[in-house]
Amino acid sequence: MDLLETKKTVLIVDDDRIFRHMTRELLQKNCAPIQILEAEDGLKAITMIHNQKFDLILLDLNMPRADGKTVMRAIYEVKEKERASHVLVISSRFENEKVPSSSGIFSFMSKPYNSETLVSYVQNCFNRTSSGSKSRGVIDVSMVNPFIEATLKVLDINAGITAVKKDLYIRKDDILKGDVTALISLHGSLYKGSMALSFEQSVFLSLVNAMLGENYTEVTEENSSCIGELCNQIFGLAKTQLNELGHKLAPSLPTIIVGREHRISHFVRGDTIVIEFSTKIGDFFIETVFCYN
Repeated sequence: MDLLETKKTVLIVDDDRIFRHMTRELLQKNCAPIQILEAEDGLKAITMIHNQKFDLILLDLNMPRADGKTVMRAIYEVKEKERASHVLVISSRFENEKVPSSSGIFSFMSKPYNSETLVSYVQNCFNRTSSGSKSRGVIDVSMVNPFIEATLKVLDINAGITAVKKDLYIRKDDILKGDVTALISLHGSLYKGSMALSFEQSVFLSLVNAMLGENYTEVTEENSSCIGELCNQIFGLAKTQLNELGHKLAPSLPTIIVGREHRISHFVRGDTIVIEFSTKIGDFFIETVFCYN
């Protein structure tokens, strides 16, 4: 059978690029064969649903240009034979939002979602089973985002370095692109895992020199310990947010690794989510791996 004929089409509608990419990676791994398209705002989504029938739409409620409720009305107005078969509305504000009534194709899920629950929902929509293929690895934006926010804040406070998200992907090997890395274990009431913070040499030396008032031109045993302090600061900020969500992360000390294209092994098995950032002086990377306790 031609796989192209069996592919299901999914539209992810959300203005959060990280959310779209994580969801894409999750579904491509666990629900293939599927074709995934993306819309970063409601107006673009409305245009797409009038030009193509989707088997499933994952829809955020809170977006620019046209919000999720407007998109829901537009979906309902499409002729039934051209309308999406399933629409899953995902939002963190259901308690304060009154969503419109629907024809029965709409389902609702709180945001951040549980990755296994989402995969199960999508597989059920497509009448697919996951026996023997379910991964214990999880992708949960509520766990990842606090580390991103904390990292950007710590870099700005310590060295005035600003960064922008460059890429997001699941790493397939154990080789890091950075020159200096701090690896820290994460143990909480819901998840366990680890986080790695890895800098290219140019970014790391800029940080170290700003923190210590020195003029290092290479990474040494002496200055490499600074990444441990940075990691502790980031962990502390992220832990505050995560503990408020009930994760109860335990304290942990970082392990430091130095060298070009060095290898690391995370403390649990699962998908290694890499978020790559760019600055004016080079790139750095945040990696996280989580699994259920």
